Amino acid sequence: MYGPLKRFGLCIETSFILFAASGLLALFEFWLLHGQGWQILAILVSVPALASLIFVVLGSMIPSLLATGRIKFPLNLTLPVVHTLLIVVCTRILLTTPNGAELPADGIRPIGLWLHWGVIGSVLIIEVGVLSLIAAVGRPTARGPV
Repeated sequence: MYGPLKRFGLCIETSFILFAASGLLALFEFWLLHGQGWQILAILVSVPALASLIFVVLGSMIPSLLATGRIKFPLNLTLPVVHTLLIVVCTRILLTTPNGAELPADGIRPIGLWLHWGVIGSVLIIEVGVLSLIAAVGRPTARGPV
């Protein structure tokens, strides 16, 4: 087992990697919207940022979430699922109004993008790919001294 400080560091690193992957997708979606104001980009990126912050808190409080001490199988599959689900939950909470008949405020509507299955699937695939690449590169070699 490793200490809480190392777990917190791994949590921060993993959270940043997952945020960067989802943030790049938000940037791409912003580009598809023809750059309609920087406020929309800030709103689109705020949901993955909030999910990443919650991810750090959960990873710090739940030792078994990052039990291996480094990114390797099965963490390269499960951590993106957790982060993606946090994005969906944060989006649903932010879009929920006290009265179900009301629509969300106009300024916050762009985050509804994070509820589209194509976008969520893309985020999950990108995050799994990035963490799998990191797990493969960070794997120690089985060769002995040369």
